[in-house]
Amino acid sequence: MERILIVDDGRENREFIAEYVLEPNGYQALMAKDGMEGLDMAEEHQPDLMLLDYQMPRMNGIDVLRIMAQRGINIPVILMTFYGSEEIAVEVYRLGVRDYIKKPFSVEEMLLAIERSLSDGRLRREKEALTERLIQSNRELQTRLQELNVLYSVGKSVTTLTDMSQLLPRIVDAAVKVTNAEEGYLHLLENGSLICRA
Repeated sequence: MERILIVDDGRENREFIAEYVLEPNGYQALMAKDGMEGLDMAEEHQPDLMLLDYQMPRMNGIDVLRIMAQRGINIPVILMTFYGSEEIAVEVYRLGVRDYIKKPFSVEEMLLAIERSLSDGRLRREKEALTERLIQSNRELQTRLQELNVLYSVGKSVTTLTDMSQLLPRIVDAAVKVTNAEEGYLHLLENGSLICRA
């Protein structure tokens, strides 16, 4: 479940977003009543998205964005504001805001903005997971290739060497390499007894 942090000094707005936008659509809501608390919660909970009010006491939205940038807190942000202007838009986008929405907004408007902002994060996580799987598959292929090279060299030894005192140690050496063992032994059954031959 994706977690969304609502940072807004208006209790009614926080509760409206949580009850009518987030929870009915399967998101977990976290709430902070001002910028200071929002920063602390962002660092502690690492939410998938932050809904940040522009105008708040103690620390406004721009201040929160600046401190997040300084601390390297990389969480997508949707800014909520009554004061829509080009100057604000330019400033907040420069500080990494994904979207901004003017108050008052409808449930549909907020939900659309949330989906747009979260889709980038989902794609990034999918890409990271695919990259990790690719790296793991590559490691496994390298291991298989090493095993095949060892087995190939053993096959060559078996076909070219007839002296058992030379051949058997090579087989043991190959088995140790393939299994990543520290050491290995080869016992042969001779006249009803197991004899260590390599």
